[in-house]
Amino acid sequence: MIILVTGLLPFDSGKTWLSVAITREAKRKGLKAKIFKPIAGHNAWGQFKTVIESIKRRYLICEDALIYQTYLGENDLTKINPVDLLLAPPSIEHCKSLNNFMALLTDTLKQVVCARLTRHNGKTIHYLVHDHIEVTAEPLKSWLKKLAIRLDPHPISTSINDVIALLEGNDVDQELYEHLKGYSEEHDIVIVESFNNAAIPFTSMLNFDIDEVLVALPLHVLVFDSKIFMHNAKQRLMNMGFKGLETDKVIENLSFKAIFNLKPAPSISDFDVSEITKYIIRK
Repeated sequence: MIILVTGLLPFDSGKTWLSVAITREAKRKGLKAKIFKPIAGHNAWGQFKTVIESIKRRYLICEDALIYQTYLGENDLTKINPVDLLLAPPSIEHCKSLNNFMALLTDTLKQVVCARLTRHNGKTIHYLVHDHIEVTAEPLKSWLKKLAIRLDPHPISTSINDVIALLEGNDVDQELYEHLKGYSEEHDIVIVESFNNAAIPFTSMLNFDIDEVLVALPLHVLVFDSKIFMHNAKQRLMNMGFKGLETDKVIENLSFKAIFNLKPAPSISDFDVSEITKYIIRK
């Protein structure tokens, strides 16, 4: 069984809490459950802990993966999150104008300073975008250079255009397909957490039979018919390219088949998803 969790908003939809809580609840019910985050991004400034942890562990690690380890006891963090992007904001001193600075802050790819790809055979490759490191400010710049020295294997210097080509290429897509295929064969249920407000985290996920699609948003979780959702995603991809894969565009004319109201909670441990989990595994 494969459950897709995506978010309606680019940030703070609640995907991670929802995904982790459902995985915990499924395990409590005796199911062999696995969480999978194909692609992640994290900010060296706003999530500086990830820089410290990456230096300590000698591989790039995102905040969500650290949460998975804390609450689910996961240890194969590079495989449950095979593609990881580290972002760093540019210094306003390097920008031509305030408008230029603001535009850069809203463009995720123009802030990527480091990336990691872990293949399904366990081999890891790190990439470093020196040009983007140079336009951030001290002392963060020194921390990023320290990270570059510590990463194992040593990162390959590249351009952001090459990173984009890698992310959009068939090679990475196939690797993510193999990761999910392996997890789905070995587990009763796999919770796939997408990134930001991407309807699907990678295009070859369209080739899987998805059992349920959950859309996280403040206060609620919406459940959509998986076949219709994936059909819409495929049509959007064909007509609009990757930009058409934003969740709000995919569900624009769809009706949800179920809605769950979420109870506020101080931590993931207290986050009640028992009714949602019961609904998911009712089959």
